[in-house]
Amino acid sequence: MKKIILLLISFNLIFAYIGKITALKGDVSIIRNNKQLQASLGMNIDNKDIIKTNNGLLQISFKDKTMITIGKNSTFNIENYFFDNKNAKMDFRLKKGFIKTITGKISKIAPKNFHIHTKNAIIGIRGTVFSVEYNNGKTTLITLNGITTLTNINTGKMIKVKQGYKVELLKNKIQNIDFSKNFSNISQQQFLNIINFINSREVYEYLNNIQTTSPTNANTQQTTPPTTNNSTSSSTTNTNTSTTNLNNGL
Repeated sequence: MKKIILLLISFNLIFAYIGKITALKGDVSIIRNNKQLQASLGMNIDNKDIIKTNNGLLQISFKDKTMITIGKNSTFNIENYFFDNKNAKMDFRLKKGFIKTITGKISKIAPKNFHIHTKNAIIGIRGTVFSVEYNNGKTTLITLNGITTLTNINTGKMIKVKQGYKVELLKNKIQNIDFSKNFSNISQQQFLNIINFINSREVYEYLNNIQTTSPTNANTQQTTPPTTNNSTSSSTTNTNTSTTNLNNGL
């Protein structure tokens, strides 16, 4: 009986964590079981963890390959995470600040079970790359690849947000901004630049001013973001990127 109990305890310890910190810069703390821990590269992330980035930022790679980058001065709660290759359920809460998400296997297994909550909205997915910001009562959602949904908590109204659209929700008023035309001839490098930004203002300004390129000029006409250095390899149809480099200019 003792051996069985020890085996069960060992099993729970091995499989308790749900992700790891794969990139880190600056001062970031993890609240776990009412204790504050200093975040470190490679640190395991558990269910119910609360991440506070203070003046730092970090990236978490979850077991289903979902990657979430949390920007500066943000508070991000992991309320529920479950994944076992057949079923998945993920509920996160952005209390303040900015996150950028590249969804993993959940987008194929159970996309309707993925939710990011803010104080006034619920964000859902249909397989995608997107960013969410919540500050001063306003939720900002930008879809960079695929489709997301935004549901107004107060009214229950849901809208679909396609690639190339920015939606702002403030006091039950929704502003929908279309910059999808800038995606028509976007180069691979420009897309990689976009998904490395760490606040929605930078994402929007870059997309609003982007110089789109034709396929023949895609390697010569590129707009470079002012604050990031990309080390990934991807395209607009393949968003399974490697760890973002957070060590340059953020």
